[in-house]
Amino acid sequence: MKVHENVRHILGYIPAAIRIHLYHSLRYMSSFFFKRQHAVQRLPFNLFLKSGHRGSSQNEVMSLILVAMHTSIPSPKVLDYVSTNSGESYLLMTGVPGEQVGRLFDDMTPEQHQQFIFDLQNCIKELRQITNPHNFLICNALGGACNDIRLLCGGNPGPFSSEAAFNDFLLDISQVSHRTEGFADVISRLRSTKHMVYFTHADLGPTNILVNNGRLSGIVDWEMAGWYPEYWELSKSLYFSYSWTLWRKTIMAVLPGYDEELNDEIRLRNRLGMC
Repeated sequence: MKVHENVRHILGYIPAAIRIHLYHSLRYMSSFFFKRQHAVQRLPFNLFLKSGHRGSSQNEVMSLILVAMHTSIPSPKVLDYVSTNSGESYLLMTGVPGEQVGRLFDDMTPEQHQQFIFDLQNCIKELRQITNPHNFLICNALGGACNDIRLLCGGNPGPFSSEAAFNDFLLDISQVSHRTEGFADVISRLRSTKHMVYFTHADLGPTNILVNNGRLSGIVDWEMAGWYPEYWELSKSLYFSYSWTLWRKTIMAVLPGYDEELNDEIRLRNRLGMC
């Protein structure tokens, strides 16, 4: 921890242009010693460097700050953030212990699965205590347009002043209207069911939750986080892994009571296609 605080302090004195060059070089050199996972490169001293574009990185920075301020959820700590004029960004953060739960899940005992459900439920409860200070009901962590891949398939993803406006957007990008055959029930439920809106990770898949010694030890990859309807955490947790039966049953035990919302989401996604 002391090393990380010293790193944060020192970086504060280094101009942004030099830090950008430093991170570019560190990312390249560290790739010879540590495996790179998509946009994330491990560095020495249990540090991680995530490259991306300005919008998603800024949202992740704010999400991590909110989580650190208002919860006890084990998540990376932001040490530095910098972006170029072209929009390329670097986020330097601490690591969290553990291994991706998806690599271990099938081999976990029933008791460990039950403990995982309990741990994840507690994390979600804490997240839902983070209040929204912005003028929009459904938005990203900064109060701007939603940064969720599910919503980036077309149009302008908010921010939205109401759940009704959010639902209209979901219908629009799937090209569903009252004239669309077979979707009258979906439209009816979207326009009649009201939900609470909570701060949501929006990507709690098996690669973004870490476990250590049978317990949840970390949650990473917060770039999609924001305030969404209460069922959104469930549907997004299954966005890429719905066909994994054990994972699906477990997540539905973590967040029960949203079967209709999940089925409606799947029907809208299938019409839209994964993007």
